[in-house]
Amino acid sequence: MPTCAGENRKRTGAFNPLTLEKVCRLKMPPDEVKLAVDLIVLLEENRLPARTVLRALEIVMRDYENKLKSTEDDSQTE
Repeated sequence: MPTCAGENRKRTGAFNPLTLEKVCRLKMPPDEVKLAVDLIVLLEENRLPARTVLRALEIVMRDYENKLKSTEDDSQTE
């Protein structure tokens, strides 16, 4: 496994080589790519059903969209 995959990635065994190859080509992947890889590893290690993961991610996405909107609203009032 490529070294850019990280220690966590080595433990899971399951990965998409095409996505991993794209990530490895980047010398300094963006924070969102690093976070996505970490989240995938965490979810794979816990062997959660795909439907459960997707429902949870919908909740997380709504929460962060609200936080972003709140932050944007706060910056416009200043």
